[in-house]
Amino acid sequence: MALSYTEITQAKTGFKIPLKGSISVCSKYDPEKEAEVFAAQFSNDDLFFITGGLASGLHIKKLIDVNPDRKIITVENNDEDFDFLQQIPLCKNLIENNKIITATPQTLYNIIINSYLPSIYGKLTLTFLRGWENAFTQTALVIKEIVNTVLTDIKADYSVQARFGKIWQKNIFENLAVSSGRDFNSIIKKIRKNNTKTAAVIATGPSLDDSLKKIKDERNKYFIFTTDTAFSTLLKNGITPDVAVTIDGQMISHTHFMHTLPENSEIIYAMDLCASSLVSKNLALKSSDLLFFESGHPLAVLASRFSGESFIHLEAG
Repeated sequence: MALSYTEITQAKTGFKIPLKGSISVCSKYDPEKEAEVFAAQFSNDDLFFITGGLASGLHIKKLIDVNPDRKIITVENNDEDFDFLQQIPLCKNLIENNKIITATPQTLYNIIINSYLPSIYGKLTLTFLRGWENAFTQTALVIKEIVNTVLTDIKADYSVQARFGKIWQKNIFENLAVSSGRDFNSIIKKIRKNNTKTAAVIATGPSLDDSLKKIKDERNKYFIFTTDTAFSTLLKNGITPDVAVTIDGQMISHTHFMHTLPENSEIIYAMDLCASSLVSKNLALKSSDLLFFESGHPLAVLASRFSGESFIHLEAG
């Protein structure tokens, strides 16, 4: 991309500032005073900032000086602009500061998603150095749009967590009680001894009906993993899966296991620790082959490390 700035000059106070043609993106007269006024508009409790423009860096330095706990994403038009601004020693120091994250409009969305934790930082503050916003009006509009989009997405994500957080936590504790004393290594060995077979992963969908006959006719070729939603369909069609997997934390999931289970079968039931504990309590009465795994929930990971069980880790999406 083309460089947005044209040169570095000096303000009346002697501090280096960048120019875009004849336009100065910060005060030509007293950028230090401008930075003080900029920082003074925010509460000391404002901890997470997205600023339009690194510019001279003075306004960002002031934000950090007021409260070192702040996290700041500073946005420029492209990476070349950040390289250019490193001619200013303060900008170079800020770019190397781990409290400062540099971003472009192309990278901003993912950086916010990966950096902004509302439970830690509270509200997100979007702000622009006035001269920078005037110089790069279109980029400022794009930044505002990106921030609005990401905040909407984060809000939706946190709504899901608020809805399911207590359910997941309750399930984990109750599943840990069910898992106590179970020999997971022997179950894993059963799976591994079938590693010469072709793995068939079965889920519900329009292609399932077309696949049932092939699976049934060539049953011995496959080691079958089924989702809980496809489990009853397989059984009704005379196909006993090798592993039935359930990850859903909602209580309704137990309905997939309410039917009569095949007698003397060696079905392995693999459950996310977050999955409905009503399922695990039911299956624990009917099968010894109950395998729990963790899929990244912090509490489940903690339990895996310190409970002595060392649950296997699976990516469950």
